[in-house]
Amino acid sequence: LQGADLHDGRLDSANLPNVNLQNANLRNSILLRANLQGADLRGADLRDTAIRDANLTGADLRGANLVFADFTRANIQDADLRGASLCGADLFGAYLSGADLVAANLLTADLTGAYLSKANLLDANLSHTCLVAADLSEADVSGANLCEAKLDGACLAGVDLRGANLAFSSLRGANLRGANLRGANFYRADLTGADLTGANITGANWASATFAGVTVDRLVDEHAMWPYELYADEPLEEARWALQEAWKQVEQKQKEAEEDPAEEDRAA
Repeated sequence: LQGADLHDGRLDSANLPNVNLQNANLRNSILLRANLQGADLRGADLRDTAIRDANLTGADLRGANLVFADFTRANIQDADLRGASLCGADLFGAYLSGADLVAANLLTADLTGAYLSKANLLDANLSHTCLVAADLSEADVSGANLCEAKLDGACLAGVDLRGANLAFSSLRGANLRGANLRGANFYRADLTGADLTGANITGANWASATFAGVTVDRLVDEHAMWPYELYADEPLEEARWALQEAWKQVEQKQKEAEEDPAEEDRAA
């Protein structure tokens, strides 16, 4: 099926492990619950494709066009997405643990509640993405652009954010325990209620950042200059509010995903 034209196709629950769909046109297709484990989708066009609950474990998606594709709850673990375009893609609750997303473009993508533990996001574009309550534990996000990203309630324990740009980002109630933040840019970032226990903050830029209720035990480079907001009043209330807001967004998104069967009936 290399180079095949399958646009607007309906392939619900299709069993296509290790299929060769390199450079294929699957734009606006329906692949709900499809099995594409180990599939070759290099350079494929999957714009606006519905791939909810599909299995793409170990798939090769290098350079694929996945703009506005719906990967809700899809299993994309250990997949190769280097250089792929995922602008505006819906990856709510998707499993991307161990996936290779080096230099991938995820501008404005929705990764609410997604699992990205140990994923490689080196130099990826995550600007304006929603990563509320996402799991990025031990992921490599060094050099990535997370400008204005939403990471409220996210798990970033042990994450590598060396040289990353998090200017204007929101990390309210985020877990950054043991994170490597060397040289990261947190200009005007909101870290209300975040946990930075054991984090390496050497050379990080905290100018105009908000730190109400932040936990800063056992920091590496404890002589960094912190904004006065670090000692603001009522930090616990601020932290509770941050976590509550993060989970409200997750629950609302989950409700919308469960109540909207439109994608499954789109081609019916």
